[in-house]
Amino acid sequence: METAACWIERLPEELLAAVISLTSPPDACRVAAVSQAFLAAADSDAAWCRFLPRDLPRFVNAYERSFVALPSCKARFLHLSDDPALLLGRVTRMWLDKATGGKCYMLSARALDISWGDAPNRWRWIHLDVLHDIKTGKRIASEAAQLLHVAWLEVRGKIERRMLSPNYAYGVYLVFQLDR
Repeated sequence: METAACWIERLPEELLAAVISLTSPPDACRVAAVSQAFLAAADSDAAWCRFLPRDLPRFVNAYERSFVALPSCKARFLHLSDDPALLLGRVTRMWLDKATGGKCYMLSARALDISWGDAPNRWRWIHLDVLHDIKTGKRIASEAAQLLHVAWLEVRGKIERRMLSPNYAYGVYLVFQLDR
């Protein structure tokens, strides 16, 4: 008698890939361990192109060239989830959440509206060449707003709704350092 596993493995790779693409990136990696047929379907562009958002923003040219040159959708997904991209014309970095494929953003201090941020007697912009990316641990060149003197702190940031992934919950974090 034939087992269900053998029957499923005889399904066309395109059908298996279409089913896998309806799951999540971690699930695709898990099913790849089931058999050679599942490995081929789980590694296919048919599955991984569905995990890549269709509306990716424009990246800075150097990142764009290396991203487009990658050989597969899976390689592009993994690259964009491991190495955040600097967006073209913005002071914003973007990456993909490995578990969900949702778009994540980090706004730099220059992208924020900081109360009295343009008053040199209240704030100073400093270069942080020792800042490490929270996600990758890589050194990144960035700058921060150093508070000199203000009576209150008000920080506002904007991101266009169309940049976000639909049906995902987003959190907002303010990263700062207090010195004595």
